[in-house]
Amino acid sequence: MLLGTYIVFPPVSVLGMAVFTQAFLRHTGIVTGADWLPIALISWALVWLLVWRGISLTARSVIAVEAVSLLLIAALIVVIFVRLGTGNAPGHQTLTPDVFKLPRGTGLATVGFACTYGILSYGGFESSISAGEESCRPTEAIPRSVLAAVLFGTVFYAFCVSGQVLGFGAGPAGVARFACSTAPLGDLALIYVGPAMAAVLDVAAVLSALGAALVGVAVASRTLHWLATGSWRLSRTRPGPRPAR
Repeated sequence: MLLGTYIVFPPVSVLGMAVFTQAFLRHTGIVTGADWLPIALISWALVWLLVWRGISLTARSVIAVEAVSLLLIAALIVVIFVRLGTGNAPGHQTLTPDVFKLPRGTGLATVGFACTYGILSYGGFESSISAGEESCRPTEAIPRSVLAAVLFGTVFYAFCVSGQVLGFGAGPAGVARFACSTAPLGDLALIYVGPAMAAVLDVAAVLSALGAALVGVAVASRTLHWLATGSWRLSRTRPGPRPAR
């Protein structure tokens, strides 16, 4: 099941690269109706090139692109909170605790559906386990990386999602705009900062999707290799029947 998940992640991430590239072209005014397929094919070629160069380059590439994207996303959310706190929001949005409250009439099925997205947002921390053979001191590095990823993800996701909801507006109209946005970070950057910031955030989203695709391909190959070699080793070490006497 885990291998199947890693095989599915890269195509989904490549589609994300195509969508966010379309948003970049739209926000910059370069092209308003770019087709997603050529962008996806170019993205696949880039992923293949980076992975083909080796796991070390892949790991460094993932760390670099994710660090840049996280910093840019955090900067936008800080700007949103500052403008909301000073009463300078473009749509007269305000800071409100309603972002942490369930709207009246929300059913259990809706909560469960939302929880599904919340749980899937944590996907990826287990990839350090699958790449354990390449790590130094895996019994120390892997537990620390898993714990750090989950704790950091909890804080960062809550910070970013609450900022995005408040940026669009915590009321029904704002939530509807958020739900209909294909590139919410780019749209918020366009509203709160300007076209240049929107383009930069679109690039950051593309880089983040690239990092996810690199992780998926690298870890899927490692998992498949481990299953192949591990099965062979198990078959060689499995005790046979006792000889007849």
